[in-house]
Amino acid sequence: MGGKLRHGDPGVRLIEAGEGSLGYFDRVPAAFNPNDGWRVAPYYHLFGSDEMSQRSHVIQQRMPEAYVMVNPADAATLGVNAGSLVEFNCAGQTLRLPVRLSETLTQGQVGLPLGLPGIPPILVGAKVDNLREAAR
Repeated sequence: MGGKLRHGDPGVRLIEAGEGSLGYFDRVPAAFNPNDGWRVAPYYHLFGSDEMSQRSHVIQQRMPEAYVMVNPADAATLGVNAGSLVEFNCAGQTLRLPVRLSETLTQGQVGLPLGLPGIPPILVGAKVDNLREAAR
């Protein structure tokens, strides 16, 4: 401001804001709508989410046990608490996992630690059916 730059000319500006800009953000998808059922949201972990690191005994000691993450409001609707066991069907598999709660997870989504043993990465975005508290 107020004069020439101290360290010389910075060059030519290649991208200018204006009316003729490219439409990079024309197709913004609609926000997630939980009305069509539960959907799997991926939860990745530093230790154990990929199949190669799971083979290391050191990594195995730091891997979490498999779980299902739900929003506290969804947990209240289901009548479950943190640590309760839930059972559900997803992509032809029946999973029975303990519950963890997360305020950051959107209602209608089920967070799964994809890649951990028993939870294949292919489940990302899959529909979850028959989510309920597991019989003891």
